[in-house]
Amino acid sequence: MILTKSTTIFLKPESNCTSLLCNDKQSQIICGFENGQVQCCRSDALQNKLWEISCDSKISCIAHYGDLYFIGSQEGLNLVNLEGIILQEIPSDAGIQDVHVFENSIYIVDLFGRIYTLENDESQWALRPIFHELEIANIFASPQSLFIVTTDGSVQQIRDGITVWIRPLRGDFGEHILNISETETGTIIICREGHAYVDGEEEVLEIEWWKDKKCMHRHDIKHSVVSSLVVGGQIYLGCSDGVLIKADEHGTWDILVEKQYPIQNIIQFKGQIIFSWWFYLSGFDQEKEWIVEHKGIVQLLSVDSKRERMYFAGSDQNEFTDVEPIGMVDLSKPIVEIDKSELTTWFEQEEALHVEESIYESDDEMIQLLSEEEQKLYRNFDSKGNVDALLHAMNEDSSFSSFELEDGGYEDILVDLLLDSTTIRPPIPRAGEDLVIQATEGSAIVHLDASGTEDDDEQIDSISWIDHLGNTIAESYQCKVKLPIGTYRFEFRIRDKNGMWSTDSISIQIIE
Repeated sequence: MILTKSTTIFLKPESNCTSLLCNDKQSQIICGFENGQVQCCRSDALQNKLWEISCDSKISCIAHYGDLYFIGSQEGLNLVNLEGIILQEIPSDAGIQDVHVFENSIYIVDLFGRIYTLENDESQWALRPIFHELEIANIFASPQSLFIVTTDGSVQQIRDGITVWIRPLRGDFGEHILNISETETGTIIICREGHAYVDGEEEVLEIEWWKDKKCMHRHDIKHSVVSSLVVGGQIYLGCSDGVLIKADEHGTWDILVEKQYPIQNIIQFKGQIIFSWWFYLSGFDQEKEWIVEHKGIVQLLSVDSKRERMYFAGSDQNEFTDVEPIGMVDLSKPIVEIDKSELTTWFEQEEALHVEESIYESDDEMIQLLSEEEQKLYRNFDSKGNVDALLHAMNEDSSFSSFELEDGGYEDILVDLLLDSTTIRPPIPRAGEDLVIQATEGSAIVHLDASGTEDDDEQIDSISWIDHLGNTIAESYQCKVKLPIGTYRFEFRIRDKNGMWSTDSISIQIIE
């Protein structure tokens, strides 16, 4: 048995959902899709669409500021009001990657990693490039600051368009900044990966705590951070090996939970920490962990705090399957205990005929199929229970006649049927046994081998290896991957000639 929350389908889109935003004050949820469509629905009613607009390309981000929605696509930025009217279109040669909204400024990041401020001049908005002289590798944002990471590992803290702090570089061979968070009191937490800055140590994964431009603490955590969340003075860090770390402003940290897949998204609701990993959502309600399963890899989370609902979306990254629904979890309802196999019931096809449903909508429809005499007997039976008379009347109308077979007749017919039939065995994927491999100089070369896959009747149409992030890494039975220390899961996927998919997975642990 397993614990879960009440989950339903909020929207069945025609294209993969790529952006998701809740506007609590307006009771609106805005959904952007791969085909360029944008839908605004009421967040307090299922699939209640308020308006829809179309862009020329994939929607990459959606942000909210005042009475405006900023909708980014691969063609540029659209400014849309709360009624769904496009007020202005700002083209971009590189498309829009993200929009960061602050109290006094708005920053736009294009798909080349260039940064712009969005300024309003006489009711017209315009993009003004800033920090164009920097070679930007990544950008992180907190409620107070924008952090720019350059290709050499330098970090600049930006407030109101001005650099207020620059973190000094460490080591001669560069470093990789994995994640940056900032608490309400101004403590900055930097997760980094260093290369050869200490004699005899090729790589290191660390957390740094900075306060008032000074490094207060530094710890080796041995985990690669890919996501973060700040709640008051607590910091939650999601790692690529499935570890969720809880830290504080004072330099202490501990592992909160361990999963088999990377922790991609982390949000908070009324004391509950909710996070996504692979096809799952997990949360803690009164220290009890609940789980929800999705049809796709969960990539988007958004919470309507006023109505205590969480919306989530993701894709299985398989173009041969249907588009995955947008789900809604009712966070106000208590957790319930179910069998693990029931986790998928919320997104099952609603059109399926249930066993308990009647073939006929009413008794009258069934009665019309009977003869006049049978109808008369049926009504007598309905009032007197004379079932024998009804059966006798129906048998008299039967045109079937009985016959007997000679000795062995039944066996001969069965043999003939078996000889004339052709049984096709479906293929069975075999990803191999789970592995534990010792690393050499911090990593290991792993040979993935699915050559044991069963396909006696040559029914396989396509094959692929999928990594822990949902990416296709090979379309062959065997391939090699280089993995650092950690735990990983790979999926071997096959499709037969009838279009049916089957999968098998393998867990690989790289140890020191």
